[in-house]
Amino acid sequence: AMHRLKHAGIFHGDLVCAHINHRLREADSDTDEEFAVSTAKKLDITIAVEKIDVRKTARLKKLSIETAARELRIEKLQHLAEVNNCSCVVTAHHKDDNAETVLQRLIRGTGFRGLAGIWPKRELGSVRFVRPLLGVGRREIVEYLQKNNLLWRQDMTNYDCAYRRNFIRHRLIPYLQKQ
Repeated sequence: AMHRLKHAGIFHGDLVCAHINHRLREADSDTDEEFAVSTAKKLDITIAVEKIDVRKTARLKKLSIETAARELRIEKLQHLAEVNNCSCVVTAHHKDDNAETVLQRLIRGTGFRGLAGIWPKRELGSVRFVRPLLGVGRREIVEYLQKNNLLWRQDMTNYDCAYRRNFIRHRLIPYLQKQ
């Protein structure tokens, strides 16, 4: 999306793609990385790749895999932005992610700030994190990809309801929508 915005003259900055390999899915994680590198190369975009050891961090800090992954991912994205002289990190969080986040925080217990969900922009040090797709649903994104013959990778662990977010995504939200 950012590549298309740049070539349409809507976005004027330089692009650097960042891929964080969580190393949680063995060969699939490496295939995701290869896909990201290949896609960036086709689009003639510089790519920065980082590997993180989520399991080790989760174990050492006594965190869930999800929490450790999120913390490490944010830390690495911030670092990659700084070393590549990027003032902004753009992520693909979308409307469905936001709904899941609000429900997850509500279940866990949160204040008013947490109920706001994913913020459209957030400053972390010298780096601004921006989420321009928060008003777009997952279904709309997939339809766009299909319509434009764009390939993507699907993380099969996103269907594992042992993870709280996936339970919310695949069981709780459909139940609430049905009711």
